[in-house]
Amino acid sequence: MSDDLISRKAVIAAVDRHTREDGTLDDDISVILEEVETAFDKEKVIEEIKSWEKASHDAGIQSNYAGLDNKASGYYQESLAYHRSVEIVKKGGIE
Repeated sequence: MSDDLISRKAVIAAVDRHTREDGTLDDDISVILEEVETAFDKEKVIEEIKSWEKASHDAGIQSNYAGLDNKASGYYQESLAYHRSVEIVKKGGIE
């Protein structure tokens, strides 16, 4: 099963395009849904979050070397938040 997210409006439009005048569908629903484009690419989102996580982690390391402990701690906390957001996206927002 795919983790693609699709737009409800796009699904409604696709179903409408395949609905006959008598209200029946002209094709199987799975075939109709195949033409609906993905509205969310989970892997691209994860990739983007991970790049920010790394940037924040690297900034924390640089601040630590510069002796700016409070700033480094903030960057590390930010990095952890990015890491947690990747976990949430991977699960699709559900436990």
